[in-house]
Amino acid sequence: MIAGLIDAILHQRQAKIAYFSFNSRRTKSYTIDPYRLVYYRGGLYLYARAHEYGEVRTFAVERVQKVEVLDQGFEVPADFSPSEYARSAFGIFGGKPETVELVFAPGIAGYVRERSWHESQALADELDGGVRLTMEVAPSFDLKAWVKGFLPHVRVVRPASLRDE
Repeated sequence: MIAGLIDAILHQRQAKIAYFSFNSRRTKSYTIDPYRLVYYRGGLYLYARAHEYGEVRTFAVERVQKVEVLDQGFEVPADFSPSEYARSAFGIFGGKPETVELVFAPGIAGYVRERSWHESQALADELDGGVRLTMEVAPSFDLKAWVKGFLPHVRVVRPASLRDE
């Protein structure tokens, strides 16, 4: 799998992959323009433009079940920067950033204040001793898992989709 992905990246060739989607619990087929492999916290990830979505997505390489390198070439867009793509990530999964606003209870506020969670973060003290954290990040699985780890001591203000989950 890795050799096929590296070949496609180096020669700028499109690829078809069979990928097990953790969210839908099924294997899906994607045609991709593979841009970059990234190592993060013990895992290997692929930044690739998925034709089906018309945008760059992050794929966990261990869930790639098949790689077929195609003859069709592609150009990496001049405005695509792996570091800029990763900048919107909370963890490894980048994407379109949204304003995420969270309010942490007073008992956990000190822990939240003492760390830098994301380069875009802004902290504001709440009247009750809690803290409000605002960030511009993609609402990814990593972010959702992190927020859930603070329950019931966190309240999601926005986005509504994260609050609903």
